[in-house]
Amino acid sequence: MCSEHRLDAWETRSFCEPKARDTIGAVIYELVHLTVDPDRRDEFVRVYRQAWNEASFEGSHEGKILPCIEDASKLLVIIEWDGVEAHRQHRQTPKQNRFRATIDPFMKDWQVQHYEVQQLINR
Repeated sequence: MCSEHRLDAWETRSFCEPKARDTIGAVIYELVHLTVDPDRRDEFVRVYRQAWNEASFEGSHEGKILPCIEDASKLLVIIEWDGVEAHRQHRQTPKQNRFRATIDPFMKDWQVQHYEVQQLINR
């Protein structure tokens, strides 16, 4: 189920809640679709990487940041978590607030969703 959350008088974000089965057992992936000023994209990637490594969030593992080839304002961040709750445990903590304060000035728009993995190729 997705819902809109008003952040301030001008900005609303869409958040999609995972189903209960997503929080049990398997590793999940957080995908963050970002829009930034294309002239500051390389700076954003450096700042995001540094802030992420400094935060060292428990329950997170692999992470990738993918700048879009066709549109310099678009990026995708993929983070592997132990589960949705491993990600959510950091909400509104000092560590997460510092991380967000570092990256928020760059972001024009963003959307976060959690995904399960299913194999595409039969092996």
